Amino acid sequence: GEQAALRRKSRAEVVGSVAELAAIKTDWDRLVESTPRNTIFQSYDWLMTWWEVHGVGRDLFVLRIIEDGRLIGLAPFMISGEVGERTVEFIGTPDADYGNFIGPDPEKTVREAVNWLLDNDEKYDQIIKKRPPMALHSGGEPAQMVFEEKLLHKGKAIRVK
Repeated sequence: GEQAALRRKSRAEVVGSVAELAAIKTDWDRLVESTPRNTIFQSYDWLMTWWEVHGVGRDLFVLRIIEDGRLIGLAPFMISGEVGERTVEFIGTPDADYGNFIGPDPEKTVREAVNWLLDNDEKYDQIIKKRPPMALHSGGEPAQMVFEEKLLHKGKAIRVK
């Protein structure tokens, strides 16, 4: 877990409060602008408005990806469900047409988010994968498959919605 993270140049950290997210709103918006094929459903304003209305009973679980002290990506996740059914999914599910990672280097964001999820798998029971896949471009497909293989190996369920 932590030792592996120290060896890597980039790392993921959990942001678990609205106040913490509000503090990075400017950086969030900048990252969305730099994200290939970005959509309104990745914007801070859309996601936080959805959260205000639908967040009750769910936990914020946004992963911020840091490299050399700079925010380079976000995985805007939440956890819903009771113990035994704790599910990681994108904020806005099922209302957003599109949930995805945020940042100019989608592969790096996916990789660091996946590493964090694999290192901290006691925090959830399953992951929801939306169709189309979470990958932002064709190069992300292999990352998605590796992610799924690792999760299945750890005994985590992957449900497709």
